[in-house]
Amino acid sequence: MKKKIISFSIFVIMLMLVAMLAATSAASACSINPRCNIVPASQKTGTVISKAPGEVTTLKNGIVLDNGIIYDTTGKLTIGSITSNIYSANTIDAVYNPKTEVLNDRFDAVWYVGTGTTVSSDGFKGDIYVQYTAVTSFPPTVYNLAVSQLTVHCMLRGFGSFAGQTLMLSYEQPTSVTTASWTSFVVTH
Repeated sequence: MKKKIISFSIFVIMLMLVAMLAATSAASACSINPRCNIVPASQKTGTVISKAPGEVTTLKNGIVLDNGIIYDTTGKLTIGSITSNIYSANTIDAVYNPKTEVLNDRFDAVWYVGTGTTVSSDGFKGDIYVQYTAVTSFPPTVYNLAVSQLTVHCMLRGFGSFAGQTLMLSYEQPTSVTTASWTSFVVTH
């Protein structure tokens, strides 16, 4: 009987250890990695430098696909207390549903930091997902749409002097694209 109680007690202790380990794993990476640091960040879009249409396909159900849109802009990126010029080179794939008046864009983005209008060896690259609501026509003449809701989520990985950093930004409010200020943080390792 004593062996059963001891075995059961060991089993309960092991279960508690597994639960604590799972809770620790679910915690933020920075809370368990002393080399990790979270720094506030924000981005403000500037002017459009160049844009070129993509390949437009309208499906039988009315949904419009627009792949390979070139859309380059300037802007400002603030990490902590340091603000830098950025040149953002983007290729966009868009899906527009006229029935729901929703436009979804996926940007394959490269943000060159410190240059303003040219390519540099420092910056961030990755994906930006943008959703516009109340879009009544497609393709829009410009992407500076006044919409009822704009939702932006992006995760960009650093390169050059930003290698090892992950930039995560989001924005969810009524606005136009060029007046939005995306905020969140940079995780450094």
